[in-house]
Amino acid sequence: MVAKVSKCQHNHITLSTAARLVDYSVSGVELSTVENIHDLGVLVDSRLSFRDHINSIVSRGNVRAAQMWRCFMCKDVYNITIKRLLLRMFDRC
Repeated sequence: MVAKVSKCQHNHITLSTAARLVDYSVSGVELSTVENIHDLGVLVDSRLSFRDHINSIVSRGNVRAAQMWRCFMCKDVYNITIKRLLLRMFDRC
């Protein structure tokens, strides 16, 4: 199996405040250093804090709630159908 080196990155995970600069390379290509890694749906930063992950989930939830709120505030016939579908969806939860 061949790794796609252009997609590879590395993250130095530590709780210390002193920056430790280490360069990693694969097949002679230097890997870029990133602060956050998105792996298997989880956003992890270099201090193992899940603050960014939680903030992204909360912001997506706020967007969904605002969309549903706008849907329920409108009195259009089309939106009444959508309201019924949303209510059915939430009954399953």
